[in-house]
Amino acid sequence: MLRRWGLWKVLEKGTLLNGNEFKVKLLHIKPGKSISRQYHEHRDEYWTILQGRATCAMGEDENKPGQEYVTFNMFEGDTEVVPKKFVHKITNNEDYTLIILELQMGKECNEEDITRLEKIDGEG
Repeated sequence: MLRRWGLWKVLEKGTLLNGNEFKVKLLHIKPGKSISRQYHEHRDEYWTILQGRATCAMGEDENKPGQEYVTFNMFEGDTEVVPKKFVHKITNNEDYTLIILELQMGKECNEEDITRLEKIDGEG
């Protein structure tokens, strides 16, 4: 799926024995671009950086006093868990494509389970 920040494609998806869904996606984020600040109600995400350096921001809610919201870098081979309802954003500040393997697991793993907290052209 083409986006103004790059593209993503689904490698595999299905339903587990416990009834939860899973989806494996490959994200290609262009140099200087980022995904929107967002969260998911029904799924956790597991990120693995395959190429590049990701600048990540994550926390419960950056606008709630007392809630932790941190910015950190991830490098090739690094992994991170993004729990459901955690606000997150990924930025590629390098001059080459950032590639991320993303595993989604939860009650629902669909594009409707995205709450965007900022509007970025090309994302609905």
